[in-house]
Amino acid sequence: MADEWLPDDPVPDQKVPGQSRATRTIVVWLVLLVMFIAIYSLFSTDGSPSPTPAGYRGAWIWIAAIAGFATPIVFIVWQLGGTKKFNQAQAAGLEALARGKPLAAAEHFAALARKTRTRPAHHAVASYNYGYALLRGGESAKAVGILLRVERTPKLQIGGIKTLTPIALARAFALGGDIAKANVWLETARSRPILDNAVYGRALLASIEALVRCREGKYAEAITVLDANWQIIEHYLSIDLIAEPWLLRAFAIMMQSTVRDAAAAEPWLRALRILSPEQSRWLTHHWPELGLFATTHDVLRASPSIAEPVLAPVVEQPAPE
Repeated sequence: MADEWLPDDPVPDQKVPGQSRATRTIVVWLVLLVMFIAIYSLFSTDGSPSPTPAGYRGAWIWIAAIAGFATPIVFIVWQLGGTKKFNQAQAAGLEALARGKPLAAAEHFAALARKTRTRPAHHAVASYNYGYALLRGGESAKAVGILLRVERTPKLQIGGIKTLTPIALARAFALGGDIAKANVWLETARSRPILDNAVYGRALLASIEALVRCREGKYAEAITVLDANWQIIEHYLSIDLIAEPWLLRAFAIMMQSTVRDAAAAEPWLRALRILSPEQSRWLTHHWPELGLFATTHDVLRASPSIAEPVLAPVVEQPAPE
């Protein structure tokens, strides 16, 4: 269908993050309390005027009570243990991203997503990371397909994924040159509940909005957005993420039609030259003007083809002697 890329819920979801989980916990405890009362009543009387004591009445009550209180504790320990193993399983993919091997990371996260199909929360996180890794590898079209499946996950309220997914979709469509869709997903991201760290969320949204504005040629608007949020962008975004607004700011300054001092872009270009080219290369795969700008100003040097198959393993192997 032509509208498969559209968000399902353009109306803002005002649920507070973590609220549904707290509600479920309260409901579980209430059910256990009711069960305990019912069991206690069952073994404390048999309905006759003169109850006959049962030999194991007290033991059964204690067993039921212990089971009622132990069940949620065991469940929580089981959940935490599964989360720890899942985080350990993600480590190799995250390391591949850090080493500038996004497509190798994508392979790892794809395999992890397949393994966690029976755990919706873990599956959603692994799938999101799969889509994000594809995006970092220049595969924006394929990333959109993965991220849309994450977006369609029922009742997705997990670890900020509900907010991060539309941000990633806005970036993917913008880098691919589809401005209309990028704007729709940018508005969707704004309508979602903010991340636990609200200032970090604002920094992310400002960076993506600047990207969309630059991609549609509204350079003055991009600079306005960056200026209004620059302090929180520099303080809250990691080096890996801040390369994007650095490059966009320099590009917007140089591309404006009005006469401006080109030296104003130099501080951001100098900062970018210190970083690995891989910190910025992924932004230019489908954006020729930005790629030419980055190459001309020595931010990028060589530009390998993204179509070549990735043969490197996720974890580096020692070279044969």
